[in-house]
Amino acid sequence: MSDLGIGAGAGGGGATVRRDPRASQGVLADGVIKTKPRVERNRVLVTGGAGFVGSHLCEFLVNRGDQVICIDNFFTGSKDNIAHLIGKPNFEVIRHDVVEPILLEVDQIFHLACPASPIHYKYNPIKTIKTSFLGTMNMLGLARRVRARFLLTSTSEVYGDPLQHPQTESYWGNVNPIGERSCYDEGKRAAECLTMDYHREHGIEVRIVRIFNTYGPRMALDDGRVVSNFVAQVGALMHPRVRGCDVSL
Repeated sequence: MSDLGIGAGAGGGGATVRRDPRASQGVLADGVIKTKPRVERNRVLVTGGAGFVGSHLCEFLVNRGDQVICIDNFFTGSKDNIAHLIGKPNFEVIRHDVVEPILLEVDQIFHLACPASPIHYKYNPIKTIKTSFLGTMNMLGLARRVRARFLLTSTSEVYGDPLQHPQTESYWGNVNPIGERSCYDEGKRAAECLTMDYHREHGIEVRIVRIFNTYGPRMALDDGRVVSNFVAQVGALMHPRVRGCDVSL
């Protein structure tokens, strides 16, 4: 995650946030690997920080020596993913839904919050698109207020059912705006649009990354995505099938 394009900030203010109750009990309260001088440590906000990707990002930033604020509504995220970080002096967690605004003083914002599993966004499509659109608008509004750098995690789903293979970043996609998956696809497309509009109109420094299929520790095997389905089948000693074709291991 070190090549995400987010540089050193100017040092954040001292907003008061709520630490998870377990932190006061000394759970996993080991030290911090300070790889950066204090003057170069940033106050970083990670939305969706208790999710699969978000928890790994929080871990990286904490170990780098940044002051990390993780916010998550735990709709799809899990406290187990960040249990090893709770109690560290430079990690704080707030239970919060990004659909609602929040006031913090930060130098950088990594905006990951959004249900990314087909199971979740088909079950609750309105929440999914609200999280993508309103959540991104709220985080961009915060970035504008405190002049923070902003990174949006988007998705390969912005390409829809692509007619171009492989896809370049300049490809606009082939997306169904009214299908079952459109709450996620179009929500992320709208989030990208908002991000670039805030950059052009308000001068916010932004980055957008389009994440494709990911796998690794803390990945949920029941989230309905192709990699997790494949791994779950292998783990269950079933004969895996990918795109309807037999695969030998």
